[in-house]
Amino acid sequence: MGAIGATVLVGDGASSKPDAWSGPVRPAGVQTTTVDTTRPDWTPHIAFLSEANRLESALVFEANALPLSLPVMAAGLPKETTTLVSETWHRNRGWAALAEPEPRQITLKTPILDPSMTEGRLVPDVTLPISGPGQALLYIVREWTRVDGSVVPLRSNPLLVTVYEEEKGA
Repeated sequence: MGAIGATVLVGDGASSKPDAWSGPVRPAGVQTTTVDTTRPDWTPHIAFLSEANRLESALVFEANALPLSLPVMAAGLPKETTTLVSETWHRNRGWAALAEPEPRQITLKTPILDPSMTEGRLVPDVTLPISGPGQALLYIVREWTRVDGSVVPLRSNPLLVTVYEEEKGA
C-alpha cells in the first residue's frame, strides 16, 4: 500500500523546511500483472478497477460518496476457486475478519490483471464491508495442498479502502 505525492521547496535547501502536505494524495496504481500459475504455490492477485480504467490497490472515499460496490479484477489459474475475505480495522483489536454467513466464492478466469482486458473478467458486485469512516481490507485466498498433505492458505495482495468524514466547517 502506498501513496505518491510531491512538493516543491524554494530556496537553497539548507534553510527551507516543508510545510504540512496540502496537495492531493493519489494511491499508487497497480501495474499489469501476470500470475505464474506454473508454480504449484502460486498466489492469486486482486485489484480494484477505477472509473478511470486503472488498476488500484487502495481507494479513498468521503463517507457521503461511498459506493455500495466496486468493480474488482482477480487473477490466477483459470477455473480455480478462491474465497473473498473482508476485514475491518478496530482501534483496540486491529484487523478483524468479518464473519460472513456464506463466504463469497470467486472463480478465477485469467492469469492476467490488465485494465484493457476486462470483458467477462470482472468480479461482479463486490460489496464494501464498511459503511462509514474507517478502513477495510479485502483479499482472496486459495488453498494449496503440499506434497506432505498439509493444506496451506495462499493469500493474495491486500486491497485497502479508507473512508473519511469531511471536517465540519473545513
